[in-house]
Amino acid sequence: MVDAVNSTGAIFVPALLKALGVKEVTTLFDDVSGKFAHNPEPLPENLTALSNEVDKSQADFGIAVDPDVDRLCFVCEDGSMFGEEYTLVAVSDYVLKHRKGNSVSNMSSTQALKDITIKNGGEYYPSAVGEVNVVNKMKAVNAVIGGEGNGGIIVPDFHYGRDALIGIGLFLSHLAHSKRP
Repeated sequence: MVDAVNSTGAIFVPALLKALGVKEVTTLFDDVSGKFAHNPEPLPENLTALSNEVDKSQADFGIAVDPDVDRLCFVCEDGSMFGEEYTLVAVSDYVLKHRKGNSVSNMSSTQALKDITIKNGGEYYPSAVGEVNVVNKMKAVNAVIGGEGNGGIIVPDFHYGRDALIGIGLFLSHLAHSKRP
């Protein structure tokens, strides 16, 4: 279930999911008019429709993006929020298990990224708040992943910018490779 908030996410998120082999994709707010159906910030208070639909339809999970598709948030199968704060942590856990290296997040993000990075043999570096500050720190310490607790994932192998599509692909890879039922 995807909440595309009537933005370009309605075009690109379902296309990505289908390309990745997801058989059933339902998109809420898929009118690419730019007239946002609700406050476009992917925060719990703005995602009640997605949360309710995931629970009601028994979807596997929900995906919410912001209008320019650079921030990402997930909703669990029971309609509860996975939360944008843990999106970076989950994706980083997957990346750092497969590629050793350093990570960066801004100082307003959870300490969980630091814990995951150290557990996987890398070093964690905090940066000042703001995407440009995260990117500059990532370049300075040769980080393999970074981002912000607002659901912004930055993977320099692809490019130095927040990217929800990369985050979705990595999160689904993490789920597919986990040993959980």
